[in-house]
Amino acid sequence: MFISSLSYHPHILTSSFLNTSYVNLSVRKANALFCGVNANLHLLPFLVQQKNFRFDVYATGKLGGFYLFTEEGMFPEKGHEWDYGLYAGAAFYFGRHWGCFGEYGIGKYTNSRFGLSIKF
Repeated sequence: MFISSLSYHPHILTSSFLNTSYVNLSVRKANALFCGVNANLHLLPFLVQQKNFRFDVYATGKLGGFYLFTEEGMFPEKGHEWDYGLYAGAAFYFGRHWGCFGEYGIGKYTNSRFGLSIKF
């Protein structure tokens, strides 16, 4: 995965992403190439003025798409699909640079996202 981040303000982060992944379809797995942009608005720093606070609350949006590489005659068909979503998220950092996050909201293909978080 490739992620490029840019911050205009201490509480607003924009990033672009490009990665490839296996997608689990109803019949078999297929390759997909994902790309797009994210924007995060970190809300907790407006309320808590502590530099190394372990908890983070934010609002996030994504806009992008994916290109699905499937065989002829499979569903969904080979090609590009748009993906977008608006989410509210929270992260907890176990250490100084790593933690976990969870997001819930409204998206075209998923209403929840979760995973590991790394910050520098």
